[in-house]
Amino acid sequence: NHDIEFEDRSLSFPARTRIGNLAVRTHDVTFPFTKPIPITLETRLNETGSVSAEGQVVVQPLTADLTMVLKDIAIQPFEPYVEPFARIAVDSGAIDLDGVLHFASEHPKGPLIDFHGNLGVKALAIADRDEGHPVASLKQLQFNNIALTLDPTNVMIEELSINQPTVHLAIDRDGVSNIKKLLSPVKPVQGPQTSERAAPRTKKAPPPSIAIKTVKVLKGTATFQDESISPAVQTGLYDLTGTVKGLSSKQIARADVDLSGKIDKVAPLKIAGTVNPLTEDAFSDLTIRFDNVDL
Repeated sequence: NHDIEFEDRSLSFPARTRIGNLAVRTHDVTFPFTKPIPITLETRLNETGSVSAEGQVVVQPLTADLTMVLKDIAIQPFEPYVEPFARIAVDSGAIDLDGVLHFASEHPKGPLIDFHGNLGVKALAIADRDEGHPVASLKQLQFNNIALTLDPTNVMIEELSINQPTVHLAIDRDGVSNIKKLLSPVKPVQGPQTSERAAPRTKKAPPPSIAIKTVKVLKGTATFQDESISPAVQTGLYDLTGTVKGLSSKQIARADVDLSGKIDKVAPLKIAGTVNPLTEDAFSDLTIRFDNVDL
């Protein structure tokens, strides 16, 4: 029944995290630590979320095998960590996670981290932090059957489903898009001081392997507004539904696209073909058809 309050003041806006009702249990522990230590952890995170983990830990070399469950972890308290990259406000949203985690600090024959499980983001709403205008939202984003390793990095996802995603795109009277306004200016990085000896080149790590078998989109919406011309343009894409199958970072891979929706809620839209956006040389071969769009 411990409480911990953590505040990160290294950020432009301090991030505050509260851990409540923390309970950690173990048994059959002997010293020196020559055997795996069983451990069970339960806690509350930022009032609404819950975290539980059960498994065992080896002290030397540090190794952990844990079954984890995260429920209703609010995203908004972690908003300050996004500030260096984008000026957004997280109005709502929570994360659920369940799976099995293996960590090995010394791993000559395996990965540093190996995770198998599921990840979900629900009721997410993002707005422009300066003006408060909504930018994007979704009812549910679900990653099913994730197989993730780090060092080397490999990601395999059986299914990614996106339920009712909404994106608002707008251009103001000065011709500046709302997406551009969200991107915080990047501070210039000072180059290293010159020295007589050049720094040795590090070996380039192989690119991560990424594969998503199926992407399902249900009732997606994208609205567009352009106030840089008169009269202003307002249009939108509604009820975008369908699948993208076979996404992969392999250069020769091609994913099949089958999407349909409506423009301005009445004109039918059909998108079909193949794409490969996960490789260095992005590829697309799509046929797009729409009928009876009001000019």
